[in-house]
Amino acid sequence: YIITIVLLLYSFGCATTSVVKSEHESAKEEFEDGLKALKSGYYQEAIDKFNQVKAKYPFSKYATEADLKIGDAYFEDEKYLDAAEAYQEFVKLHPSHPMTDYAAFRVALSYFKDAPSDWFFLPPSFEKDQSANLKAHQAFTDFITKYKGSKYEKEAKEHLEKVNQKLISHDVYIAK
Repeated sequence: YIITIVLLLYSFGCATTSVVKSEHESAKEEFEDGLKALKSGYYQEAIDKFNQVKAKYPFSKYATEADLKIGDAYFEDEKYLDAAEAYQEFVKLHPSHPMTDYAAFRVALSYFKDAPSDWFFLPPSFEKDQSANLKAHQAFTDFITKYKGSKYEKEAKEHLEKVNQKLISHDVYIAK
């Protein structure tokens, strides 16, 4: 009789341990679900998944990665101001993370992408509000100063030159 009880308890114990996932596995699974949604173009779903990872597993390495991927999802969805904010939050919360230079670069790139562009049937971009270009200029300048030697430095300098040309064109327009 005792052997039967022990065997039953043992079998229930084995059954539950195979069903229950570790916190690390659960965080990884939810994070990967977010990555799949991001790659498939379901940006809001990806953001929701990444936010779930952050809420449920705040001390997991996947929570840190989710912080960064939220910015990527906004960026891919062309919500550049939201992306810039998410990337800034990542830089603030994780200043020593290996991807901090990427996030700082993407802050500047987000402002750059948010700036007015030229369309043949609309007024030229130099006639429009330049606040996004001013923010991009500041962010690229800060990035180049702070992250010397980053693999994004060359691209940041190229974008900074484009921003400078846009700002010069605007100043010339105003001067005329």
